[in-house]
Amino acid sequence: MTRVEIIAHEALEGPLLGALAPVPGDAHDPEGRSGRPFTLVRQAAGRGMSGSAFGDDVWPETNIKIVLFLENSEEQAVRDAIRIIRRSYPKLGLAVFALSGYDEWYDGAEGDA
Repeated sequence: MTRVEIIAHEALEGPLLGALAPVPGDAHDPEGRSGRPFTLVRQAAGRGMSGSAFGDDVWPETNIKIVLFLENSEEQAVRDAIRIIRRSYPKLGLAVFALSGYDEWYDGAEGDA
């Protein structure tokens, strides 16, 4: 399993969430809706390779941060989606970091590790 962190300009929220929506047929979705599980943090501030975003008077824009965990079989589809978004919005900041080797500790019935 791979942990993926995406830090992007706030304007990329819609395209990114749309690209990450597909769920493999065997995925667990407790809400009964389609969509890959993720965590979204809005108004993330900081400085990156494409500039600063602090949501203040000097640097009014902000970023978003998306964290998701992928099975190995899902990685290429997400890489391809990110590549398309980068090509479609070349002037907006978009950074993606991936770390492999994560395991889910969820035990199931009791909901603990």
